[in-house]
Amino acid sequence: MYVTESVNIPEELERQLKRDRLVLFVGAGVSVPSGLPGFFGLAAELAGQSGHLSPAKKDADRLDYFIGRLSDDHFNTHEITKKIFQEKQPAANSEHAAVMALATACKTPRIITTNYDNLLAEAADEQGLDYGEQYFAPALPLGRDFKGLVHLHGSILRPSKNMVLDDRDFGKAYFTDGWATRFLTEVFANYTVLFIGYSVNDPVIRYLSLGLHSNGPKHFIFLGHDNEEPKDHYETTLANFEHLQFQTIEYPVQNGSHQALIDALNAWAEHETQSVPDYIRKTKELVEAGIPQTQHDTDSLLSELSTPSGLDTFIQTAKEPIWINWLYEQKRYSTLFDGTEPQTPQQRQLLNWITRICNINFNSESITLQYIKLCQQRLSDYAFQSFSTSAIQPSNDGTPKKALQAFLSTSIKDKTMPYMPHDSLLCGFEDQFRASNIVWEAALRPFFGV
Repeated sequence: MYVTESVNIPEELERQLKRDRLVLFVGAGVSVPSGLPGFFGLAAELAGQSGHLSPAKKDADRLDYFIGRLSDDHFNTHEITKKIFQEKQPAANSEHAAVMALATACKTPRIITTNYDNLLAEAADEQGLDYGEQYFAPALPLGRDFKGLVHLHGSILRPSKNMVLDDRDFGKAYFTDGWATRFLTEVFANYTVLFIGYSVNDPVIRYLSLGLHSNGPKHFIFLGHDNEEPKDHYETTLANFEHLQFQTIEYPVQNGSHQALIDALNAWAEHETQSVPDYIRKTKELVEAGIPQTQHDTDSLLSELSTPSGLDTFIQTAKEPIWINWLYEQKRYSTLFDGTEPQTPQQRQLLNWITRICNINFNSESITLQYIKLCQQRLSDYAFQSFSTSAIQPSNDGTPKKALQAFLSTSIKDKTMPYMPHDSLLCGFEDQFRASNIVWEAALRPFFGV
């Protein structure tokens, strides 16, 4: 589903949100716009305060080890890190707000963050959003059943010794004591996880990937794509995430701005929290604008049709036969065109709508035959009975539907009308030619050319 013109949310991810099985996993990239350092920037700042050289690029994937070496010189990296975050006095930004808007659009908000700041909670409070309780490592809830905001690596609101910062801390959290691994193993096995604000070089990702449950649900990660980035570098990043069992969701980055991600999160949250009047209004606007011209508008309308109020509004508003062709192009409605019996009230509603569209428009007989052509001359019993009933009714101009009667009598796979419209088949030539009905059927059987 394209929530904006540039960001496509996989159907599986949207489905898991509706099933209340989605967890948002938030990293440092979300807090960087607020003036807080990412993990590499934090390592550089700690190195500067301890009198050491900043980490080199080659240290990017082992920053936890780098910070651990600073602690060897009796430099209290944990307390200094807490002080750095407190002194910057950051404010929640629009990305924090968008994340929490999406989290609280879920029936049960579930958010995990490896950030030490408290900006997600502050963003929720500013919007009056109820996200549940906060949990701080190592005192974590059950991973298979929790609600609220989990600070997986500690927080500046708690003692600095509980912050997961260097290689020793990671070792305790994920190996020796294993409290982070126990929590995450249950999370990954029971929920679909969406990562926001992480890069492939983030040490956190390396440790988190150890807890991914290969037999559990699929997990996703937002990945910014800057067109200025070398193509081979971006393809390597994609391959690395695939190796770590993440499915990427791309969004464009322009001039260093991640606004496209913020817009996508807000649009998705807005869609999930629409009221019934909102669905009615939005569906009516989309239909009255005509056949969607962009994938974003197409997905928006399909999403509205997935709701009872949206479907009702579509049926009441869409009156032109061209909408039948539009439905035919949407894979999710293929059963309306392959002869499958309707299994749901929604499918029956749409088949009734198709029958009505065929009947109320001028030249209804031709419109009906065009629909049957789309179906490749296969009709469900439900649709066949509807069209058989309408076939015996005259067209709007009062003329009988002889062509439709003949077609339904002879050319629908495994079906025939419950009576033989003899005059329709002979088309007025019965006085000139003497033949049985069987002969006339074989001779006059209509078919659609390719």
